[in-house]
Amino acid sequence: MAEAVPVLLSSPPARASRFGVRPSPSLVLFLALFASQSGVLVLSPILSDVADDFGVSIAAAGQLRIVAAPLAAVVALLAGRALVRFSPRALLGVGSVLLALGSLASAAAPSFALLAVAQVPMWAGIATLLAAGIAGMAAWSAPEERTRVVARALAGPPAAWIAGMPLIGVVAEVHWRLAFLALPLPAALIALLAVATRSADTPLGGKGASLRGFLRLPQGRRWAVGELMANAAWAGTLVYSGALFTREYGLSTASTGLALGIVAVAYLVGTQRAGRLAQGAARRSMLACSVAAAVTVGLVWGITPGVGVTLALFSLAAVTVATRTVAGTVYGFTVAGELGREVGVVRAVSTQVGYLTGSLVGGAALALAGFAGLGVAFGLLFVASTLPYLVASVERRRDAMSLPASAAAGTRMPSRFVTLPNGKGLLVRPLRNGDVDTVAALFERLGEQSRRARFNGPKPALGSAELAHLAAVDETRHVLVAYLEGDPGPVAIARLVRDGDSAEIAFEVADEHQRRGIGSALTAELLADARAAGVREVTALVASDNTAAVSLLRRVLDRLEIRFEGPELSIRAALA
Repeated sequence: MAEAVPVLLSSPPARASRFGVRPSPSLVLFLALFASQSGVLVLSPILSDVADDFGVSIAAAGQLRIVAAPLAAVVALLAGRALVRFSPRALLGVGSVLLALGSLASAAAPSFALLAVAQVPMWAGIATLLAAGIAGMAAWSAPEERTRVVARALAGPPAAWIAGMPLIGVVAEVHWRLAFLALPLPAALIALLAVATRSADTPLGGKGASLRGFLRLPQGRRWAVGELMANAAWAGTLVYSGALFTREYGLSTASTGLALGIVAVAYLVGTQRAGRLAQGAARRSMLACSVAAAVTVGLVWGITPGVGVTLALFSLAAVTVATRTVAGTVYGFTVAGELGREVGVVRAVSTQVGYLTGSLVGGAALALAGFAGLGVAFGLLFVASTLPYLVASVERRRDAMSLPASAAAGTRMPSRFVTLPNGKGLLVRPLRNGDVDTVAALFERLGEQSRRARFNGPKPALGSAELAHLAAVDETRHVLVAYLEGDPGPVAIARLVRDGDSAEIAFEVADEHQRRGIGSALTAELLADARAAGVREVTALVASDNTAAVSLLRRVLDRLEIRFEGPELSIRAALA
């Protein structure tokens, strides 16, 4: 039975490709996202040429996505639903074909209106490739290697910029139409070939999997809104980036392509550095990079003393945004649990709507205040991507500091302060029934080893059902949450489940606050509540190698009865 998991997480090994060669999942996903980004970026260095050829303003040319983006967002939603019946491999093939057709139509469009129409199949292909590609990151990788697979696959977009920008710059010197034939068309065909050489895989129709289910999770909604804001900020920056170099500095199309290629190299460096991030640090990295991106992107547009300065700032912004994108994707998988395929849907939809929003906001800001206005607008969008998390943090902080009557709604136990051996104060409050946000927030602060020790096995993410179970508080379940002075987030959780006059206990402490007496103090408070409620004995099931948990229980309980129960230790102790 143990062999079933790898089979579900990757393509079935028994079926070989008809071509005799089966590329790795990372390579296929890299090429799919390379093709997707090729369709996205092709307009950036030629935007001025397109505007001049059709006699429209740059701001108007930047709105080419208005027709395509809403449809592409719908396509992304449909692609997510289709993953229940069709495999990621199948949808990646469909997306490649649509991108190829859209590239041919764009190159042949005789008018600005028909060019806008030709963008529809292009962006439908982009959306399908993105939704299926990101879903494939979860389906084609084991949890312990997911950050690495995500980073390698997300190297596709910057690689498209590195290879594509100089190429577009050269061919656009002849005519801008050749840009569609030189980059997105061959990229789509190469991706199609790579997908065809992969062996068949299976649809991702998981139990209870749905976009609605994902968005019912408070942290899922926050993630989706934050990604939309961040995508809009960076998409808008990319849409107008070519015009910054051609209009502000008078660079040729070829030189502009080279400059944007340098920026793409910086983005690629950012994605690969982010591949070394610990999964538990994804949320913090994402939020920190959002703030840093707001500053750096604002400076790109607001300070333009010379090409070198702008290029350096743009490259720094690219590294920051790349790190945020990898961290945000990994965090999305952590939030989703068994709803992993929905991360691809949300990412694809937020990208399409992000390009629409970024184009509209950027066009208005450019018309009103020039390039400096773009810096303010896009910087504010990056800041806005952190607001859902800030609001949640404020709410948790308010709950933590509230009086017992309000903080302990649904429970008889009061909040209390405990002084730790190091002199710091620890606020302990009961968890409110259904408070999955607090449970998820602490889970994010646990490293891989801590999660393994707490759950007696690998636990890369908590599904919605698991979150609901761990956040349940009723007449038999009691949960305490600890907040450390100077830290707004939860630092530890201890829970007991009562069965008559016995109760099973469990606890976890955030990695950065372990070995400071927090676990002992919180567990002691939990045991005091158990005694007050008439519990006479407690039990715990601990991994046999989790010496820290055993030591903690020895400190807070008088006599332990320990015996092996399979690979775990069953611990029992009477309460005085």
